[in-house]
Amino acid sequence: MKLKIRAEGVKLNLYIPFFILNNKWIIKKITKKSTKDIDFDQLKIVLPKMIKELKKFKKDNKGFVILDVVSSDNEHVVLKL
Repeated sequence: MKLKIRAEGVKLNLYIPFFILNNKWIIKKITKKSTKDIDFDQLKIVLPKMIKELKKFKKDNKGFVILDVVSSDNEHVVLKL
């Protein structure tokens, strides 16, 4: 996934590989910071399947835009698959 942030004087491009989403340490950090009750055991089961499907989807739909936000201050955030 690619995250692009454009703001006044700031241009940031980040590449987020899929293996980071499947990292147990990162999943634990996300579940600890979350305000909602998330079952870690179920997330371990669902997340690998979700990543596998995302990879298949990415092959067929290169450059698919997941999120595209433009603020009134002309700041632009894009999340692409």
